[in-house]
Amino acid sequence: MVSLCVDQQELSRAFELVGEMKQRDVERNVHTYTALMNVAIKCGQLQRAQEVYNDLLREGCVANVVTYNTLIDLYGKTGQWNEALRVIHQMNASNIKPVTRTYNTLMIACNTSGQWQEALNVYAEMVRMGHAPNTTTYNALISAYSKAGRLEKVMDTYKEMLRTGCERSVITYSALISACEKAGQWQLALNLFGEMLKEKCDPNVITYNSLITACAQGAQWLKAAEVFQKMKNSGCKPDVVTYTALVSAYERGGQWMKAFEVFQEMQQQGCRADAILYNTLLDVLWDTGISWAQQRAAQLFRQAMDEGHFRLLPQPDSKPPQQQQPSEVAAAVAADDSRSPSAAAASYSKLELGLQGVSPGVAMLMLHCWFADLR
Repeated sequence: MVSLCVDQQELSRAFELVGEMKQRDVERNVHTYTALMNVAIKCGQLQRAQEVYNDLLREGCVANVVTYNTLIDLYGKTGQWNEALRVIHQMNASNIKPVTRTYNTLMIACNTSGQWQEALNVYAEMVRMGHAPNTTTYNALISAYSKAGRLEKVMDTYKEMLRTGCERSVITYSALISACEKAGQWQLALNLFGEMLKEKCDPNVITYNSLITACAQGAQWLKAAEVFQKMKNSGCKPDVVTYTALVSAYERGGQWMKAFEVFQEMQQQGCRADAILYNTLLDVLWDTGISWAQQRAAQLFRQAMDEGHFRLLPQPDSKPPQQQQPSEVAAAVAADDSRSPSAAAASYSKLELGLQGVSPGVAMLMLHCWFADLR
């Protein structure tokens, strides 16, 4: 019954069931605790999953291969890839042989933390131990080579899947297209998308996002628009990443009006913009040099501020306004229309965008808003 619980409410019920077992002196074995760990992980309660594993040890239960696989998954989701690697040593010390799923989960854990070299080492060990790769193995291998920037190895892995007749899933093709995106190979990405459709493998939002981004990086705005239309026709709902990629494609193609139309469509669909999208769109509109577009950019800048993508932070040791950079003062003023420019500057606050930095176009827009408020 514990293993059937799949959401937060049912997770509480699962813990209640185990508590009842304890009250009634019903034996709680390794299967009980392993199932409870797995439920906690599925519900995103990673700390509770760790606590369950600790309880398993305190109760004197001996972990089995499923327990160790679950523990590796837990460490992978918490970014503890080095701890995940140690689990293999624990298994060997306990005379429990890792299985294919063990190695797959460990490769995914390493990839999640950006440790692609460790993932490749795990794969080499898996092959050395005589385990045959499956679809999940190859997907993790493609991801590792992609993170390493080894597109040729990514494609070699794909060809091996074809040669051995290993099933290709939506995860496979999404990973392949993502690798092409990172390598700037938009044509290859489109070719793989075509193969995916031939195999009757339905793309998901991740697939489409990677493909549109690949087209955007290749300045192929027409191709990006075609993919976006296919996405909508297939019934796959675009998200903010989709719209950002399409706006970026139009930006690189000099299609500022289309970029703005996409933003309007996104709003009509009830999809909320984030700081990255605003930054991209504001750049597109401001760099046109057209009065109407720049005025709209200023309006959107204030809209982004109202939505919390720009925020004022008190800076008690800030420099006086006469020593601040123009962009710092501009940001402070642009952040609050209700104050006068002098009051804004006197507050010694500055604006922080939800990115590591702003583009030159957005910085100029900040200054424009400041000057507008001075009048």
